[in-house]
Parts: sequence; C-alpha cells; structure tokens
Amino acid sequence: MKMKTATAISILIICSIFASGCKKAENAPTTPNTSVSTSDSQKTIPTNSAAIADEKDAVRKVDFKNFTQPDIACNVGEEPQEPENITVKNGEYRREGSDFLYFNVQDAYYGDLDGDGKEEAAVPTVCNLGGSGNFGSTLVYTMRGNKPTLLTHCDYMNEIKIEKGLITGVVYDRFFKVFGKFQAFLLVGSKLVETSPSESGQTKTESDGRLRIEFAPGRTLAVLKGSIKIGDNKRYVLRAKKGQMLSIDFKPDGEEVDDTKKLIEVAGAEQDDPSKYQLGTKHFNLPQNGDYEIRLLPQSETPKPYTLVIDIR
Repeated sequence: MKMKTATAISILIICSIFASGCKKAENAPTTPNTSVSTSDSQKTIPTNSAAIADEKDAVRKVDFKNFTQPDIACNVGEEPQEPENITVKNGEYRREGSDFLYFNVQDAYYGDLDGDGKEEAAVPTVCNLGGSGNFGSTLVYTMRGNKPTLLTHCDYMNEIKIEKGLITGVVYDRFFKVFGKFQAFLLVGSKLVETSPSESGQTKTESDGRLRIEFAPGRTLAVLKGSIKIGDNKRYVLRAKKGQMLSIDFKPDGEEVDDTKKLIEVAGAEQDDPSKYQLGTKHFNLPQNGDYEIRLLPQSETPKPYTLVIDIR
C-alpha cells in the first residue's frame, strides 16, 4: 500500500464537487469484478455489486456505501499517484497504522447528465490521512454494459442537483478551506465543462424592507448576492411547510469558513445538530407552515460582498 501525507484545516466529516474545475477520469479505475467494454479513459474496478438491468434508474440500485471506490479524494500529494481501490462498508473504510486512512462515502445524487434518458450518480467522498485535514472529491458514475462505470471526477461539492443535462451545486475548494460559489457544469464527452448556472433565484422587497426570496420555477435552491456591513439590517424571508429542512451557506466572498462566528439566524426555526454536517453549512428544521425570516449578522465595519445559498427540501 502506498504512503500518503498531507496537511489542511480541520472540518467536520459529513456533508454534501468541484473547486478549480473538473478532470477526466483518465487513470482512475471504475467498476465491477468483470471487465466491461469501455473507452481507454473508463477502466473498471472490482466491486461486490452484481450486474444491473439496463433501465432508466438502474444506477440507483448500486449501493455505493458498500462498494469498491477509487480513493481519488486521498490523492493530494504534489505528484499524483494511481488511486487505490477501497471497498467501503456502510459508507466507511478505515486503515490504522503508519499509513492511516479514513474514507467516507456520502449519499449519492441522481439525474440524467448526458441526455440519454438514463440517470447518472454523483457520489461525494471525503478522505482523512491521519492529521487535522480532510480532502474531498465527487465521483460521477454512469451505467455501461449494465454495470456502473466511473465517468469522471471533480473536487467536492454539496447541495448537488443533476437535471436537464446539468450538474449544479455549491463549490468548495478541495480542502474545504474557502467557501465556494454556486456553479453549473455540462457534460461534454467524459469532461464536465463549466457553464452558466440555470438557477439563481431573486428577491422582492416588501413594505417592511425584508427581501422575499422567490425561487425559479420548479427549483428549491436560490443563490443570492449582496453587500453588508455592521449596522445594516439585512433580512430575507421565505415561505415553507412544516417538516421541511432549510439549508443555508453564508459568508463574505473570498473569506475562509469560520464556524466560531455567528453569521446568520433564522427566526422560529430549530438548528439541526451541526456536527452532522460540513463546515459552513447550517441546517434548520422548520416546525410549522408559514414565513421564516433569515437574518444576516455582519462582522465588518466596511461593506463586504457576500453569497447566500438557500436550499429548502
């Protein structure tokens, strides 16, 4: 087994792909025990999953949390190495000793990315090499020859959606150090190419000065821009239903994530256990039908541009 070392900031392991663009899965192996006929850029990796019927949602039947994955997220050295194939059980793999490695596979996101009428899966993964740093990567799988095949991989993203031929989400750098921005990518061959986001949301100013969030038709995610300083009374409001979960990413653009600062509050909502989620993302349980007010709490005496990402499910 190869040795790997790296350093980075600490974050909470648990979350929701990208940062500095996406890479074709050139030497990254893919799936299962038996080889399938694919292009040179799409090799196979061993897995315990059986062949799956060729149908629209066949990839949903792959249990990626009990599956053999390439540990691309762990490959953070100055010189890229051939990824190891790691078989996770219940979403985790742990190797003790001098070459300690912890690998975590999170919930997959599904949608038709290449327009062939069949779904692909985006699988976020997180790796820890024994220090305080964690590293992220998202693996994108498609079905080839009735079997799951790694199509491409990119850096870490959360709040992923795959629809209408686009994969969208909130992009972080690979080390989870810098708050990301909402981005959209289009699949061209085996590469994901950045394109214009198809959803951004907008606001309407109400008589009391609050900004009512209006989602694009059929969307549940809004990405809002603004500027704020200490003394500003910036309040957003949205309507939601009892039992929904509100996810919020907010901080001044270009600054590092710092969870020691209270930057937002949501009136009437109950914040979910922050240890269950990635650094910088707040999740709120909504106990009743009605309006919820999101209050921004600025930390700077001078105006700072910010990005506010709202997702409600």
